Amino acid sequence: KVLDEMKSSGFMPNNFHYNQLLKALASVSDIEERRKHALELYLRMLDDNLTPDTSSLILIRKQLSPQSDKVVKKQKK
Repeated sequence: KVLDEMKSSGFMPNNFHYNQLLKALASVSDIEERRKHALELYLRMLDDNLTPDTSSLILIRKQLSPQSDKVVKKQKK
């Protein structure tokens, strides 16, 4: 939704904006939901003709990794 609002106001999101959204996914407790959103963001980056940078790829990998579920559980403690 945030990306759609940015685009509708004439502002094109860049890698920084996508990376911020990818970082925010770490707070999503449902790992399947987190994975789904990470993949959606990756595909949207490609649709926006952006090349994911190293930070983007690391963040996506963290969200797709089974280990990412352990990180969220530790953060909740």
